[in-house]
Amino acid sequence: EINQGYAVDFLPWLVPFYTMHMNKLSKWSMEIRKFILARIINDRDQNLEDEDKEKDFTDALLKSLKEDPNVSRDTIIFMLEDFLGGHSAIGNLVMLALGYIAKDPEIGKRIQQEVDLVSENGSRLVDLEDLEKLSYTVATVFEVLRYSSSPIVPHVATEDVTVAGYGVTKGTVVFINNYELNTSERYWDNPKTFDPSRFLERTNDAN
Repeated sequence: EINQGYAVDFLPWLVPFYTMHMNKLSKWSMEIRKFILARIINDRDQNLEDEDKEKDFTDALLKSLKEDPNVSRDTIIFMLEDFLGGHSAIGNLVMLALGYIAKDPEIGKRIQQEVDLVSENGSRLVDLEDLEKLSYTVATVFEVLRYSSSPIVPHVATEDVTVAGYGVTKGTVVFINNYELNTSERYWDNPKTFDPSRFLERTNDAN
């Protein structure tokens, strides 16, 4: 895991002092790659026929390996590693959302009403095609991200640019203060209040 509060996460010049930590991350990465190759890619690749319908994203990637010359086996591995690595972030997001819903049961009731309507009272599962009908549920996710996103996110400039009159050369580490952006009264009404409805579209007919 990265961005877990280590100083080296946002001060890259400290890397020489974190050799053991970096070696541990490298070892974990190699173990994950071996698992992906042995338990996911190789097994699926051997049993996937050209005429078979893709069951998931992995099948689609493996088929693209045969159809697109620009796709390599490393490309597939990198993309699957990103998916696996994102699981902890998604897990944290879900736990935060459940916490806010528990503190405000009315939010949970509105989400449940949407889900019941879309799923026909549980007669089927909700899928991505239902997203447009789950406006309040999506708004709640957006509000969780606004309210609880990481306060400082490091980035690296990919080209020479000017920001607010200051020159930033390519390769410079740039910090974005998410906390200020997400809690500023300049951009939000009552920013310290958890309110998913702020992300709902308001029309002239809205009450």
